[in-house]
Amino acid sequence: MRGANARMKSQTAPMFSVIVPVYNSHKELAQCLASLTGSQFDDFEVIVVDDGSEIPIEPLVVKNGFRYLRIDGPGGPARARNRGAQSARGRFVVFIDADVCVQHDTLALLAQAFTEDRTIDAVIGSYDDSPAHPGFISQYKNLFHHYVHQNSTGDIKTFWSGCGAMRRDTFLDFGGFDEERYRRPAIEDIELGTWVSAAGHRIVLDGRIRVKHLKKWTFVNLLMTDIFDRGIPWTRLMLRAGEVVKTLNVTSAQRLSVALTYLTLFVLLAAVLYPKLSLGAAALALTVTLLNLDYYRFLNNRQGLWFTLRVMPLHWLYFLYCGFCAVSGTMLHYLDNVVARDVTRDRTRFWTVLIILVAGSFYLSTIRQGHYWGDDFAMYISHGRNIAEGRAYADTGYIYNTQRIIGPKTYPPVYPLLLAPVYKLWGLNLTAMKIEVILIFLLSLFVIYLAFRDELQWRYLLTLVAFVGLNPQFWLYKDNITADMPFLLFTYLSFYLIHQAYRTEHTVASQVVYAVSISVSLYLAYGTRSIGLLLIPCLLVYHLIKSKRAVLFGLFIILPTAVFIYLQTRTSHGISAYADHLQFNLMKVALYRLLTLFEYLSGYWTHGSSKVFPLALAAVLTGLAVIGYLARIGKKQVTCFELYVLFYFTSFMVLPVTLEVRYLIPIIPLYLFFAFQGIQTISRLTASRRQQAERLVFAGVLITVMVSYTGQFATMDYRPIQTGIGKPETQQLFETVKREVGENEVVIFRKPRALTLFTGRASATWHYPRDDAELFDFFRHVNASYLIVGPPDLEPYDQTFIRNFVERNRDRFQKTYANADFSIYRIVEGMP
Repeated sequence: MRGANARMKSQTAPMFSVIVPVYNSHKELAQCLASLTGSQFDDFEVIVVDDGSEIPIEPLVVKNGFRYLRIDGPGGPARARNRGAQSARGRFVVFIDADVCVQHDTLALLAQAFTEDRTIDAVIGSYDDSPAHPGFISQYKNLFHHYVHQNSTGDIKTFWSGCGAMRRDTFLDFGGFDEERYRRPAIEDIELGTWVSAAGHRIVLDGRIRVKHLKKWTFVNLLMTDIFDRGIPWTRLMLRAGEVVKTLNVTSAQRLSVALTYLTLFVLLAAVLYPKLSLGAAALALTVTLLNLDYYRFLNNRQGLWFTLRVMPLHWLYFLYCGFCAVSGTMLHYLDNVVARDVTRDRTRFWTVLIILVAGSFYLSTIRQGHYWGDDFAMYISHGRNIAEGRAYADTGYIYNTQRIIGPKTYPPVYPLLLAPVYKLWGLNLTAMKIEVILIFLLSLFVIYLAFRDELQWRYLLTLVAFVGLNPQFWLYKDNITADMPFLLFTYLSFYLIHQAYRTEHTVASQVVYAVSISVSLYLAYGTRSIGLLLIPCLLVYHLIKSKRAVLFGLFIILPTAVFIYLQTRTSHGISAYADHLQFNLMKVALYRLLTLFEYLSGYWTHGSSKVFPLALAAVLTGLAVIGYLARIGKKQVTCFELYVLFYFTSFMVLPVTLEVRYLIPIIPLYLFFAFQGIQTISRLTASRRQQAERLVFAGVLITVMVSYTGQFATMDYRPIQTGIGKPETQQLFETVKREVGENEVVIFRKPRALTLFTGRASATWHYPRDDAELFDFFRHVNASYLIVGPPDLEPYDQTFIRNFVERNRDRFQKTYANADFSIYRIVEGMP
């Protein structure tokens, strides 16, 4: 046997030391060793490294005449290969997996590559085109590997330990495989090749060198391996190395295929709302197919058309999880950088997470049943239901009254998209939707921590997270199914990404990742609430301040964002939905709005029934925030924080929207941030006693806010919500409407969107007419059949008006139902 010849040369150092790591694999190892004994090349030794197997391996190795080395394990193939290389005698180490069979000329071709070109430091081969296992997944996986390697021959910047050889001195100089980082089969070989190539050593892929893979692949271990053992770690490796590999399965065509696959998926989802986009999706799918046509031809020639057609969905899935791996790997890479910075940051993050967990436990354990009457929530849920059930996005049953604007005809689609899976799984379950709101809020708290992490000392940072997370007003809004919490999340995610992108130098690859991430985040903020559009001028101004000449980076962010906004406008909701709102006298209301905003701001610091306390605390905090804001402007510390506050408050001064307390939710973290900056600014005036003064003021604010929170939570109502849609009288109303009102009939009600959500009947609200005839004309215009009056405590002025209207026109209405809160009237034919 050839193996016997190798043993006869044991007195001298062989050319090759073939290292085979093994763990609990007897059948495959037997075939692997048998193939080595049949090699036509005989200047080699074989070292089988047993990584702590629980089955006997040594007799098989000794039977074939090879060296056996057992180590404590399992510790992973990286460690096993390293121990084998350390005990090797050959000038080159050849790595062969235990589930691989060499061909008779595999070692000979490796030797030929090294002897013909002495500048080569490492050589790898590929799997052959006839995988051993007949299963479909095994055939697909191994043929894909073969195709990729065969189309990447020549100099490369990676290594493969399935069948690869390297000069032993080079291998040892680089410390071998990273056995600490990779304790299971992963990309230890790719990482070693990356560093070896980066140091100027040549690695060559020789397509003539082939081996047969014996492994049985299943769909589950295919996904687990490709995603967690290869895709994500490889992305992190490329970011650590500062270079994107452009060979093997990371070519430009492959990266473009990933991008187009995601774009196809996005357009397909949009086509649910706008069917004409299906043609665009088809065109994109065709483009992806053409990009990979050579691969499909290869499969067709090798396995036939039916096999190729079955592979195509798997191949598209491969592109999808490649994109997932790229994003996940990037996030983990930068999170690693965060974790490794210093111990103080480590502790701050720990306490931040603890605060978030405490807040989450409190919020989740105090969810209140029911929902308040404000029916924005109903519109969001209706859109989410339409997405989940494949209906037209705008088909909510809400009839828009231009004379009484209670909201636009449609709402932005991002929050409904978040609600759609919940609706799909649990239906119209408000508790499940509230849990989602809370989880989004908790994630927002962590993103807020990231956004301010580089701007605040640890005690201020923890206090800010605690003040936001445990604020009673935020606790109240946990029971509101509205877009405020998602908007908070995407706003501060945008801040974090923008500031990180401009603060340090980045490789081209990381700049692309940042540009895409910022674009998506900006759109998500806009697609959640239209006022998120303000983030775009924030970015543009900040871009001009920080990087006047980096025009392309700014364009790479703005252009995709503009595309996303355009697609949303065409498919679901555009900014023009608010056109009817733009009618008011700026000079008359600006001062009033400013005072209203301050009043609402004081609501975040309420203390029981006291009216003076919240106003006084709000005045102090506002004064500190103004000082801190001006101090940062004065020191030219202009970031998106300062710009956003300016744009946000200006918009509320000039836009004719009804102000609500919840509109301050995205401002509260910034408000506290500037207040803490104000504390530091004031303390600097005390010179020698700066630290004492700062601690004293900070402690005063901390104690006062804690007193405020304690007073509020002591008086909170933790029972089910006593008004709104959960009240028994309201539930009776909904059941009566569903029973007595025809599916095609229209109802007039003060909260039309809630009524249509819970009854399935189209609904509109009334307005204040010049005379009764005008209102009856509106009823005719919308084909209204019923009018609902009540409840008495719901905007009493409105209820008084509509009751008087009914009383004046008694002959035009017929009461069909009444309970303690509501009366239903049928509108009689023959209205004037």
